[in-house]
Amino acid sequence: MACCFGQGIRQLVADGAPPENIFGCDLRKEYVELGYQLFRDHGRLHGQLLTADIFEKIVSACRPARYLRCCCISWILLSPV
Repeated sequence: MACCFGQGIRQLVADGAPPENIFGCDLRKEYVELGYQLFRDHGRLHGQLLTADIFEKIVSACRPARYLRCCCISWILLSPV
């Protein structure tokens, strides 16, 4: 959630996480596109960077349950204590 330029997503892939299991989401498409320009990996990054409002009911209903679990787990693990 709120992946902005996607540097965290890219770091997970660089560290060996399977890119097909990686999802990132940001409210603004401009940030995702700027991330692709910044890292010059539009054709190489195989993780999925989505643009959506994660709190919108319609969007949330369309997401696979696996995605929601990953977001929650990532938020818990990455949150400062």
